[in-house]
Amino acid sequence: MATIERASTHRFEEHEELFIDTNVWIFDSGASDNTRKRDIYSKVLNSIRNARCKVYVDNLVVSEFVNLYSRLEARRLGVSGNDFKPFRDSKAFFPIAEEVSEKAKKILEVAELIESGLGTQDMVSILDDYAKGGSDFNDQSFVETCKRKKFKFLTDDGDFANAGIPILTENPRLLGAG
Repeated sequence: MATIERASTHRFEEHEELFIDTNVWIFDSGASDNTRKRDIYSKVLNSIRNARCKVYVDNLVVSEFVNLYSRLEARRLGVSGNDFKPFRDSKAFFPIAEEVSEKAKKILEVAELIESGLGTQDMVSILDDYAKGGSDFNDQSFVETCKRKKFKFLTDDGDFANAGIPILTENPRLLGAG
């Protein structure tokens, strides 16, 4: 059943299986300047750990995390989007790369890295939906993974209001849709 529930008041149980979106990891890592969301999602992740829920990510989540975290840190140093690739190739990027790598490894200590299990037909369907506009390819892949594996999805992304999967969030836009 597709439900949208407030993550901070959800009573996590050991049998629950959760797929956690990139934005939650970004908030928890401190890469975002939004301290309110960082505090909320860090508490939610602690509740998940304490309940011993099964937590999953796939390579798309890790990839998004590495790329977004790197860009956020570069932006803090005044590097514009257009200058990011040359900056990434410079020695000045090494400390950021090390930090990002360590943060990503911490995710993998908590979450099991899984294969999405999506086949060619799933990808064709996702690409057909993507071609209609108004959707994000990775987001569609996350939804299909959650449907296929019967995961609850922890996210702060407001684009999932009509995803048709169980969602845990603190996003007011999503909570208003639930």
